[in-house]
Amino acid sequence: MHQQGENTRALGLPAEPAPPQPPLRAPVHRSTTYEFTTSQDYADVLADEAPGYSYARIDNPTATAFASATAAMEGAGCEREVRGEAFASGMGAVSTVLLALTGAGAHVVASRSIYGNTYSLLDGLLRRFGVHADFVDITDTEAVRAAVRSETAVVFTETLSNPTMTVSDLPGLARIAHRAGAALVVDSTFATPAVCRPLEHGADVVVHSATKYIGGHSDATGGVAVGGAEPMHEVRSARIDLGPCLAPDEAYLLHRGLETLPLRVARQCESAAAFAAAVVGHPAVERVDYPGLPGHP
Repeated sequence: MHQQGENTRALGLPAEPAPPQPPLRAPVHRSTTYEFTTSQDYADVLADEAPGYSYARIDNPTATAFASATAAMEGAGCEREVRGEAFASGMGAVSTVLLALTGAGAHVVASRSIYGNTYSLLDGLLRRFGVHADFVDITDTEAVRAAVRSETAVVFTETLSNPTMTVSDLPGLARIAHRAGAALVVDSTFATPAVCRPLEHGADVVVHSATKYIGGHSDATGGVAVGGAEPMHEVRSARIDLGPCLAPDEAYLLHRGLETLPLRVARQCESAAAFAAAVVGHPAVERVDYPGLPGHP
């Protein structure tokens, strides 16, 4: 038998054996490509006709684990199936969701107090491609209802706006959106599923900048979107085509953050309430935007 050369042997080293005791912490899967027995097996996975992984931009086991874990937390009170998709950043999630749910000639009704880059996305880049947006006082349901028209595809808001802490009436907005045949998309970064789960209140898709509270350690950038099977099918297709995939190392760190999220958010809320109460009457403070204060609208 012909002996293989050292280069060939180096490429075919023995695989790492599976540990006899399952590890409590899942590994980080950094591989960009995967082994298949036949080309048909590869084609079936690539076409979503068989489960598996084909290429890192399309799916990665570590990113899938993070997205699925977030979906489990956001969908805890939902009877319908909830799916998740992971992204390289929060704006990657927001951009992909909006591109997936709109098209040329579509209309978006959005909160006037949304995150700055979301505003510029709607008022700049998407407008160039024929998606038009009206920005309204999202707390005025009559203004929202008046802004909706036949072309409205999405009503977009934030559970708690960044940074002015405007609180959205999610059930009311869901009723308005659904009567118009539009989707309610909610950026719930500031609330997290530890405070509010918008899917339980009628939202169709929820997005997060996981860089903030979900990650919690200022060491990973990422985003995530969760929702029902139908809208998330469109979001997944757009994610694959656009390419804002979450890297496996960041996915691992963000998944770690989910495990301590309820504990951290409870303490953060406690600290924020104490700070707001302490400064609300200070002569150097013009106003305090904190929903827990009695004077907050």
